[in-house]
Amino acid sequence: MGRPRDDGVVVGRLRPGPLNAITDVAGVRVGHATVVRDDPVVRSGVTAIWPHAGNPFRERVYAASEPLNGYGELTGSRVIDEWGLLGSPVVLTDTAHVGVAYTATVRHLGEADTEVGDVDVLIPVGGRVRRRLPERQPGVRRRRGGCPLELAGGHAAADAFIDGLRLARRASSLGDVSSLVVHPAALWAKSLTPAELEAAGVSPGLVRFSCGIEHHDDLVADVLDALAGAARRT
Repeated sequence: MGRPRDDGVVVGRLRPGPLNAITDVAGVRVGHATVVRDDPVVRSGVTAIWPHAGNPFRERVYAASEPLNGYGELTGSRVIDEWGLLGSPVVLTDTAHVGVAYTATVRHLGEADTEVGDVDVLIPVGGRVRRRLPERQPGVRRRRGGCPLELAGGHAAADAFIDGLRLARRASSLGDVSSLVVHPAALWAKSLTPAELEAAGVSPGLVRFSCGIEHHDDLVADVLDALAGAARRT
């Protein structure tokens, strides 16, 4: 894939560096990992951008944020808007794992600097991006983002399950530090026919659950209670 500059689209007034990359700035580092598994099915990844060679929590840098399409989520953007400072790496991942990336960033910086949380709070900057997923492997059914749950009671059971959750909230898109749940069939029913939904692998009872930063024991209890409630109601 080429870059916009190759097609005559020039951004900004300054000349680019030797590689036309953010790593042309001294000290900036970029790390990336891709996770591809088939049992269970996982198609994900994460990119971490370290702003300089030191500790960003202790040595913050000037920063600003700019929405491009008003659709993505960026944790910590309010702090950047109000303070004009960046005090963490910028971590990018898929929609369903923004909360996981947020938690991992807090854990990593906390282990590197034991005074994180004492001298000041840490508010990581994490965002969701759309990725081109690897080609589907024969015989492997792919789910995009989140933990998929298939409820035998169909549409009514899915609604009852979501209504019974205390921690996770119903959403139209996954990507937050809080736990979210989506009922795809309810969202797409007006734009796709039942046959089209079936071809896309979207059944009436399918829900997608995205874990946030709540304690895992509380999330498990919440899901089990909601499942039991859905079984009683349907």
